[in-house]
Amino acid sequence: PTVPSPQDEPMPTAEPTTPPRTWLAGCIIHQCLPPAAPEADVMVNGKPMRALLNSGSAVTLIQSRVCPPQPGQKSFLPITCVHEDTQQVPARRVTISAAHGTWPVEAGLMKNLPVPILLGRDWPGFDRLLAATTQPTSPRGNRRRPDLLASDSGRDGESPSQNTNLFYDVFQQATGGGSFAKEQWEDDRLKHCWAQVRAIDDKDVLPRPHPLPHFIVRKGLLYCVAQWRGEEKELLVIPRTKAETILELAHSHPMAGHLGAANTIQRIRDRFYWPGLEADVKGFCRACPTCQITAPRTPPPSPLIPLPIIEVPFERIGLDLVGPLPKSARGHEHILVIVDYATRKATAKAIAQEL
Repeated sequence: PTVPSPQDEPMPTAEPTTPPRTWLAGCIIHQCLPPAAPEADVMVNGKPMRALLNSGSAVTLIQSRVCPPQPGQKSFLPITCVHEDTQQVPARRVTISAAHGTWPVEAGLMKNLPVPILLGRDWPGFDRLLAATTQPTSPRGNRRRPDLLASDSGRDGESPSQNTNLFYDVFQQATGGGSFAKEQWEDDRLKHCWAQVRAIDDKDVLPRPHPLPHFIVRKGLLYCVAQWRGEEKELLVIPRTKAETILELAHSHPMAGHLGAANTIQRIRDRFYWPGLEADVKGFCRACPTCQITAPRTPPPSPLIPLPIIEVPFERIGLDLVGPLPKSARGHEHILVIVDYATRKATAKAIAQEL
């Protein structure tokens, strides 16, 4: 019989291999279409398509005949359905447009997909498109949310005013070719920051050495280079229009935990900077409705205790000992102070040693 090679056996002390992370795609990959699934018209790389909206899918899938893989495909996505079947599918970056805006997304390409495009939650406009498709919008009771940190321009050049989808990475939005750099440049609060830029795309504008903190421009975006937590970091400078979104994510989001002002400042400073950051964070935390309801109350100060009125002189006196002081010629180095509570008369007597 053939004896297996020792190198085929795992070492006893070797850690078990961790399976790669897969993306849940629902049972759509088994040709199972949910009844009355919502659909919407979208544009994929400029081509009109009818998309199926699947809130149970964390990834967007497209038929490979509609969007064929690129030559020499090297990017793949591991897809897992509810039946626990996993397969590797080619991935391609596409731009998807709808009524609420345009965003790029990394989509998986599948040959046997029963619909041209399955729109998943990784597309930033998914929540708004799903809400508009499944139920009529009602202005009553809607609380306005701040704009995205840096989204691509939507319809008519406007940024989406609402988006609760946090799958979309903040830095991916800032570097996605949207209006973020323009908002940085037009913010009056950042004019002095632009005036102090010392390097553009690693090319020095002012001679070295560059003191900390200083400002640089990289790929059209303004950064603040500062010393933070013992290391030099490049912090993305946030314009005024996006500051509220950062505050919402760092403090009010369920994953943020409604921490205090000091912890929220540290969390934001790990990645971002803008003038007046500390004052904005403190004001935001003080005005947070959730914190006002759930924060522990500070106990009121104790009331003043009335002192008894002494009417007879020397009925009550107070003693205090001052010293040791430099010894006098007679050997005195302490002073005994006596105060009468009735007349407030003070008497001091030098003594040689402590009582």
